[in-house]
Amino acid sequence: MESNSKPHILTQKKIAQALGISLVTVNRALNNSGCVSPKLKKQILDYVKKNDYIPVRVSQVLLRNKVRTIVVFSSSSPEYFWDDIYRGIKTAGDQIKAFNYEVRYRRIPDLDTAAYIAILEEEIQRGVDAIALVNQWLYDMDTIIAEIEKAAIPYIFYNTDGRDYQRLCYIGTDYRSGGRLAANVMGKALVIKRNARAMVIAIDDTSYNREIKPDINTDRLMGFLDAMKEEYPEIEILTEVMVPKSEKSKEAQIQSFLKIHEHQIDGLYIIPSFNSAYVWNFENLDYKNVFTIRTDLDALSLEHLKNDLLSVVIYQDPFLQGYQAVRFLEMVLENNIRDRQDDIEISHNVIFKENTGILHRFKEMV
Repeated sequence: MESNSKPHILTQKKIAQALGISLVTVNRALNNSGCVSPKLKKQILDYVKKNDYIPVRVSQVLLRNKVRTIVVFSSSSPEYFWDDIYRGIKTAGDQIKAFNYEVRYRRIPDLDTAAYIAILEEEIQRGVDAIALVNQWLYDMDTIIAEIEKAAIPYIFYNTDGRDYQRLCYIGTDYRSGGRLAANVMGKALVIKRNARAMVIAIDDTSYNREIKPDINTDRLMGFLDAMKEEYPEIEILTEVMVPKSEKSKEAQIQSFLKIHEHQIDGLYIIPSFNSAYVWNFENLDYKNVFTIRTDLDALSLEHLKNDLLSVVIYQDPFLQGYQAVRFLEMVLENNIRDRQDDIEISHNVIFKENTGILHRFKEMV
């Protein structure tokens, strides 16, 4: 007698339930992406082998017969940073295109919430199944998120988080830990010097007359200062603060700080991402023997690393953030996820002149 019952299909969701772990962890292990401990990964792989897990991706796509759309939003500057984000987005989009996915990337003019809302409404009208966006104080995020939630579209934050919103996940770095890493590198470089002094150039974005949330630059500063105080109290730290809306230009403020402290400091940690504004100063002032750390990596930073005008970049890998955002949303749509998932932290890397090649090697592997 033939059975009319449907064959048992072992899904990733069922694997997660059986092992008492998150769906994200199962997906990372099976797709060899993200961080999963070797022990847990072995447990997952042993379970799927024992229970004859077979991915049903192709049949699901054929049955669905529908293109799913993922839209990723960001601001417009700094351009070099979002260019790297886009490369990650495009790489992931190309990988999932064959499975009936379309990935669109929209850059919004800085400080223009009206343009953001108009573009968002246009995308919703066209049809969007999932969204990734950056929680930036440059815009009225409450209004933007309200539009997304009203349309019942699942969304995640990448690059900067917003824990108070109903996002499914945050993919990005811990900026305070980035500041602590900068302090650790700085401290090791200067601890052998007697009466060492270091300067940190910070930024006060509150001159834009709005609440800064999240305040990633302050997180970096606090992480740096806390770690220096805890681990290297013998190193004197000087702090200078840039004000973007000051009557002085960014270049003039930086020039003023560096001229005042020329020949007086051994280390320099630069938090604001105004890389081009430092060019003249590094090339025309005597900072060649100062151990200098920046937080962003662009063509100028690479050139300064090669010429020893810059010692280290604390790199947060925008390429990987864009890539992981798209692949995570693909998993959300494939598994109909609606509950908050574990965040995915993109660890900072320390980039010296000698190891800049790792940036290209990783992107070639993905």
